[in-house]
Amino acid sequence: GLCFANNKGEFEGVRVNRVEGNRIFPASRIEITPHTVLYRNFDFEFDKRLSRPSADRRIDVEITLYAVPGGYALYMKDECGNHTTIREDVPHETARTPQQETQKKQLGKLGTTAYSALKIDIDLPDNFFIPASVLSKLRQKAVESLDRVRRITYRTEKRQEEDKTVCYPQTELSYLGNVSNRLAEQFYREHGVTRIDPAFEIKPSRGVPLMFTRHCIRYMLGICKKTPAGSKFPDPLTLLYKGQKLQLHFDCTACEMTLQRME
Repeated sequence: GLCFANNKGEFEGVRVNRVEGNRIFPASRIEITPHTVLYRNFDFEFDKRLSRPSADRRIDVEITLYAVPGGYALYMKDECGNHTTIREDVPHETARTPQQETQKKQLGKLGTTAYSALKIDIDLPDNFFIPASVLSKLRQKAVESLDRVRRITYRTEKRQEEDKTVCYPQTELSYLGNVSNRLAEQFYREHGVTRIDPAFEIKPSRGVPLMFTRHCIRYMLGICKKTPAGSKFPDPLTLLYKGQKLQLHFDCTACEMTLQRME
């Protein structure tokens, strides 16, 4: 799915059938002017993955139903140890047929909640008949109460305080340290760095590499220095990019290529 602002300033969207290279084939005809900014607002594959059972995450809970004077109580405990108890007043009534399996099934209907019933115990002194509406009410109230308990007891992890006694492994930093503001400089000085060069974008250095990369143009062209064909092309090589000449150096031991601006 793509969306964009049309000529009237209205937000408009369209589904995409397929993409081939840099060509997009929309599902319906659209009026769009060149250079319009497109925004992606629907990812079919991502949405499909989220709809699979593997994307479903639930919190296991243990549920116990027991009798209290004048009614019933439902105890619910999650896997983190949070728990709650809900009571509902209703007369005790003996059933004519076994009720435990029906009661477990009713209490286990946690639907779209964040919980999944790991264990359900029916701890009643007799085979009581409890209306489905009462069991449903107990379950819903227990879920709401447990949600509140979890919010109250949840504690976010706090960032540990910085240990300023720890020394940085180096006492000097070149432009490669990328120190571009006073807070970064303050941090390094507090940890024992005595000489700090500013980042390249703050103070350009002459005759230094602009980029370090594992991508090797020699290897891509089939002229790796470790092969016979590579000996025909001695270092350094020159790359022309938008009128700018860049010198390429190759460190085969580290399997690394560096780009340096030619003065």
